[in-house]
Amino acid sequence: MKDDNTPLGVILTGGKATRLRPLSNFYPKSQIPLLNKPLIHYSMDLLAKAGIQDIAIVVGPDDKATELIAKNYRSDVKVSVHIQKAPKGSGDALAACDAILEDRNVIVLAVDTILQDSIPEQIQLQSQIETFVANNWDAWLPLHETDRPTQMGIAELDDGEKIISLE
Repeated sequence: MKDDNTPLGVILTGGKATRLRPLSNFYPKSQIPLLNKPLIHYSMDLLAKAGIQDIAIVVGPDDKATELIAKNYRSDVKVSVHIQKAPKGSGDALAACDAILEDRNVIVLAVDTILQDSIPEQIQLQSQIETFVANNWDAWLPLHETDRPTQMGIAELDDGEKIISLE
């Protein structure tokens, strides 16, 4: 991990957004408007307010506008854009970032990630990042219960609440 513990935020936007149809029939997922802002702005705000100053955005090969929307939105963060050539999942999207991942703590968000809690989302994320960095973990995947596990994925946990499989 990077010595100064400055995390890299990665926003994954290249999916097909099937859960967001019919809106995703007209916009790439990152550009779907929510309260007059594209989703990418919410993700960037969430990371920036949690102290992340370096953000990598992974887009699909046909998404030409997200880079402009992201780079022109916040002047207080460094933004790089990386292309995932085909929708092969989150791991492949992350691999599109290549060398900038080396020796870094990496915080990965899907562009449609919206945290919920009684405390502000940036404080919640910042607390999670601090816990991750302080424990020097190799990986940490916060989970949330859902009534639609087959649409979201299923994590199997052992007795110590460590993930032993993902589907």
